[in-house]
Amino acid sequence: MHETFRLAPRSFAAKPRLIGRLQDWLTAEAVRLPLLGPLWLAAGIGGYFALAWEPEPWVSVVCGGLGLCLLAARGRLMGVTALALMLLGFALAAGRSHWLATPMLSRTLAAESRIMEVVQIDRLSYGTRLVVRLADGMQARVTAPIEAVPPVVTVGDRLSARLRLSPVAAPFAPGGYDLQRHLYFQGIGATGWIEGTISHDPQPVTGWRVGLERFRARLQQAVHGALPEREAAIAAALIVGEQGAIADSDARAMRVSGLSHLLSISGLHIGLVAWIFLGGLSLVLSAIPALVLRWPARKLAAYPALLAILGYSLLAGWDIPVQRSFLMYALVLLALMVNRDPWSLRSVALAAFAVLILTPEALLSPGFQMSFAAVLVLIAGWERVQPRLLALREAGGWPFMVASWLVGMVASSLLATLATTPFAVHHFQQPAPYGILANMIAIPLSGIVIMPAAVLAVLGMAAGWPEPGFALLGWGIDLLLSLADGVAELPGANLLVPALPTGALLLIALGGIWLVLSASVLRWIGLAAAVVGLILSFWTPVPVAMVSAGGRAVGLAAEGRLLVAGLGGGSIQARAWGERVLTRDIGAMNCGALCLLKTDGLTVALVREARGVAEACRSADILLTLVPLRLPCPGPAIVRDVYDAEREGAVAIYRSADGLRIDSDRDHRGQRPWVVR
Repeated sequence: MHETFRLAPRSFAAKPRLIGRLQDWLTAEAVRLPLLGPLWLAAGIGGYFALAWEPEPWVSVVCGGLGLCLLAARGRLMGVTALALMLLGFALAAGRSHWLATPMLSRTLAAESRIMEVVQIDRLSYGTRLVVRLADGMQARVTAPIEAVPPVVTVGDRLSARLRLSPVAAPFAPGGYDLQRHLYFQGIGATGWIEGTISHDPQPVTGWRVGLERFRARLQQAVHGALPEREAAIAAALIVGEQGAIADSDARAMRVSGLSHLLSISGLHIGLVAWIFLGGLSLVLSAIPALVLRWPARKLAAYPALLAILGYSLLAGWDIPVQRSFLMYALVLLALMVNRDPWSLRSVALAAFAVLILTPEALLSPGFQMSFAAVLVLIAGWERVQPRLLALREAGGWPFMVASWLVGMVASSLLATLATTPFAVHHFQQPAPYGILANMIAIPLSGIVIMPAAVLAVLGMAAGWPEPGFALLGWGIDLLLSLADGVAELPGANLLVPALPTGALLLIALGGIWLVLSASVLRWIGLAAAVVGLILSFWTPVPVAMVSAGGRAVGLAAEGRLLVAGLGGGSIQARAWGERVLTRDIGAMNCGALCLLKTDGLTVALVREARGVAEACRSADILLTLVPLRLPCPGPAIVRDVYDAEREGAVAIYRSADGLRIDSDRDHRGQRPWVVR
């Protein structure tokens, strides 16, 4: 009987061991599960933005109330907490949209004289861009010639001028960048152009925000007066967050080389300012024995460092990426003050919670996605390699210190690039293949030369001696631009790839999050999900034809080129369409009433005048017309005229195994408060 018990249930004995291992894995994961809280909140926010219609206000109230009740009564049930946070995320996003209720202009208004108040002013390379508040309360983003806006105009002033207003532009292609949604959540409902001369009525400072904006404008002018134009544009972006003056060629070189993140004030810049003040003040305080015998120098230095990053964040404009980065590093400094680990995934989760609660729409911005992805991967990677790097440093001698620093720099560049590449491909279609190499040089250059020089220049301006700081800053920026230009000229640097589909991006992102957060072998589930997302990305279709919102412009892909009608080949819309069809070779269609084009085995007809309709109906597979179609046209598989384009917005036509498929802007965005039809 004893032998039977030992030999027979061998398979049954393995099951308890497997169950025990599974229990151990789940116990290890339980410690990490609270870090998924921002993910559940983001799921609710994403659910709101994915809707094709706008929910009634009472829906958000009910979701918010139910979410709070579930959160209060959750006990130890993680599933209930997840549901509660999703409901709260939905309520936050819907509530913010209803609270803003930005009025959106729906038709073009003729130029007329208007009185407006300046809310924001950016002096660009091609003109001056202002955000103005009109007499009826609507805010508009308008552009004026450089010479038309007096240099003394600043925030809070009143202007009188002839102003032509237009609706905010719709996306150029289905699923493309949604400027209407972006400006809606900034409180801007129209765009326009100032014609003729401007009458300027200066106003006294009213409120701290107006005073801050005027100080930022004066500081920007001082930067442009102290440095050459090219270096001054980059310096203004780094100090006050104004990128408008950066030349297109420099912006392109930075983007292609994978260094464009250095132009947007974010975690890297605020972190560098924090550590400049923290490190510098720690050294000064360490020289005062009476202080360091009672309090740690770093703990004391954390207080002025917190004030320094708050001041820098306000100086940089206090927009969403700056708010996010300030919250992150404020938590780091607060952790130092209370003797807690400053670099923890919990700090990342708290910062994500804060940003999503205050500005739910930030979830959709590339800056939010890329910066949190980079920070999450870097901190998770630091947790795993920290013991080995510390052991390398303690092995003795400066060679080991240098080796550990080099290993850390290479690993940081590699991890940050891997984390942000899927989002860069999804939003910009550019993977920046040399980004790791460029960042290995550019990030130390920014941390050792450029940002300390910027701090020195600003402090020097307050002391009346800014020249040394600006000289060093200009030299560092010149090196950075030379690096960007050199990398951008390397073979394959300007590579275009199909935009990563949203479903594939979600699989890669969620899989990556679980891969870095998991504390057991279950992490490989995340890797499997990311691999599936990567595989799905290879089935991204490329359109054969596109029609603009309103139907006034058409683009056709043929033999590696994009042929356009109704707009210039160098326009922003033509370049955006070229990226969709993976080409930068853009030309104009030169034909009369009818253009017939063979592409991918299809005959595409573009009708410019009504007399070309009859022939197009006989011979075309796809008929696109810039004039109204008043008679039936049964021949082509797809027929689109200007009326269809006005109803459906921008359209992309794809060829698939089942025939031709139409993807419209209306399918992607539906009827939302920010959608202008």
